[in-house]
Amino acid sequence: MSAVRPPEGARTEGEAEGLRRHALAPAVCDAPQAATSRSQAIALLDAALVAAALARNPAAQAVDVIDLHLGFVQPGGAGLHAQGEVTGGGRSVCFCEAELRDAAGQLVARAMGTLRYRAAA
Repeated sequence: MSAVRPPEGARTEGEAEGLRRHALAPAVCDAPQAATSRSQAIALLDAALVAAALARNPAAQAVDVIDLHLGFVQPGGAGLHAQGEVTGGGRSVCFCEAELRDAAGQLVARAMGTLRYRAAA
């Protein structure tokens, strides 16, 4: 993965101070297929973890997710957004956490990941 792209059905709302905000359109959030909603949530959380890791190490060209833990708290409403942060690590590995919240600020899901930095090939 050479760049962090929003998941399918999402748009990038902004980027500042190493944070990039992706949001799902209401039509995607309200999809009747629960599996689709879960996969979109996972994609948003993954993008938040990757963006956080890359923001910490600008010299890295990409990261590989080598471990990922997800926990779903409750169904989300419209306007899902994810935010990730680095919680630790070193020069080659990074530990990150991300939260997925709806427009009302309710926690929908959490993710914890271990990511490995990759230099340009």
